Amino acid sequence: MTIEAETLVQLTEALKKRGMRLLAEINFIRAPYRRNHRWVCCIGRTPRKNRAVRV
Repeated sequence: MTIEAETLVQLTEALKKRGMRLLAEINFIRAPYRRNHRWVCCIGRTPRKNRAVRV
């Protein structure tokens, strides 16, 4: 998935809207970079591991 935004704040908000709140959930295919005065971010979701809960 590729996301474009004018600022890094907008880029962060776009990621949050897609449910990506932790860096551990995001696999950056390429680090955010500038192109034509916009920030571009290529990412993939990191699969979540099932965590065992002890009671």
